[in-house]
Amino acid sequence: MTGFHGFCGFDWIHNKDEDSIAVIEFHARPPSGFHFGSVCGVNFAEGIKSMLSGQKIVQRPTVTLSSGKKE
Repeated sequence: MTGFHGFCGFDWIHNKDEDSIAVIEFHARPPSGFHFGSVCGVNFAEGIKSMLSGQKIVQRPTVTLSSGKKE
């Protein structure tokens, strides 16, 4: 509808009674947490690329506890 292409964010509401979704805001920029992917071992671009090509990719984020230990 907008001609925009690329990573973006949007806010939505799920109406459970009608099982419908209403988009309430569109942000033509990646969401604020997008850049944390590399910190926790996931790649959003690779995930989207594999989804669009019909391939399955498994990414398992690493979690660092406040003690500095990784899970």
